[in-house]
Amino acid sequence: MKNLVKCLILIIFILNLLSSSAVSYTDPDNNIWNVVEKGDIKTLQVLLANGADVNAKDKYGRTALIFAVVHEQTEIVKVLLAQKGIDVNLKTKEGGETALMIAAFDQDRIEIVKALLAKKEIDVNAKNVVGETALMTASLKGNTDIVKALLAIKNIDVNAKSMLGGTALIAASLKGNTEIVRALLSIKNIDVNIKGENGKTALYCASQMGHIEILRLLVKAGAVIDNIPWSSDFPIDILRQTPSSNTPKKYGLESTKDGKHIVQFSAGDFVREESKNVMENIAFNNLVTNNGGNNDRLPQKLTYRFQAIKGNYELEISYAAGTESRPVEVYINGKMITDNALTELTGSWTTVKIEVIGHVTLKNGENTLVIMRNTAIPHLQSITFRPL
Repeated sequence: MKNLVKCLILIIFILNLLSSSAVSYTDPDNNIWNVVEKGDIKTLQVLLANGADVNAKDKYGRTALIFAVVHEQTEIVKVLLAQKGIDVNLKTKEGGETALMIAAFDQDRIEIVKALLAKKEIDVNAKNVVGETALMTASLKGNTDIVKALLAIKNIDVNAKSMLGGTALIAASLKGNTEIVRALLSIKNIDVNIKGENGKTALYCASQMGHIEILRLLVKAGAVIDNIPWSSDFPIDILRQTPSSNTPKKYGLESTKDGKHIVQFSAGDFVREESKNVMENIAFNNLVTNNGGNNDRLPQKLTYRFQAIKGNYELEISYAAGTESRPVEVYINGKMITDNALTELTGSWTTVKIEVIGHVTLKNGENTLVIMRNTAIPHLQSITFRPL
């Protein structure tokens, strides 16, 4: 009898203990989102064990996982990711964002990002309603560690474009996130010349914002200059190194069908030590110009040294002259060809015209072309010697 009484007392004690600590599943404070926000792992586990839907959404389309990411509950995220049947790629109602996209927004969520990326079913290239990916977001926000974690995923699309044409590289270049640009450029299939909104490239955006180191990185990676905005702060050495889709091959000897050779090179290929008072501005249609100011009142001279095959050629120069005529003197191997070339206006300082200067004789090997004026010269683009 005594044993029966002891058993009853023990049962009553346990029931009282459980009733005092048990989760109330009808209590609105114990819905999965509130529990996640509080970081209450124990209660969350009880809810999940009793059938709570791990993929359920609130009125904003947020799952418990998304809610955990928003509130930076790293341990809660790990508990949720361990649940069978969890869908890590579900999106919010209005923004169309996944947990990974939201995590990529803040560098402090790097551990959450790593946990999400560990799920083999994670869609690293998922896009929100405006076509942005997690990589674009992290690149724009300057979250270097997150970008590197994303780039470590084999199927990451580094060239993905948003609805406005933005890419991760364009975003990082615009914001001046140098280390992220460096990381993106390390990816073999990165397209450095991909065009975004209004045809702007990463180089254009870096130029626009004056991010010099990024300019250097993009140039080294093969970025081309096509109508980038100009700033007097841009290092000329960068622009001179940069190829352009509109630029003739430097000192190129291009064969024609009859075996003759066209000599063609960019106006930007002048010999710096032998030229003076000329600012190099490959900003508008790859034109070599000056930036006004005192340069307009100083004598200007451009010297070119190039290889050719002996023969007679027709010399052409493409240039732009908008509001005033700026006739120049032209010399070949020390001999004046004309003192009145490039006289016609072209309509604007970015509208290019080709003028035939005249017939000249070139020698085998190195030749010298000099274009000069006692004040500012026109904006020059390219020089061509066509065989006669």
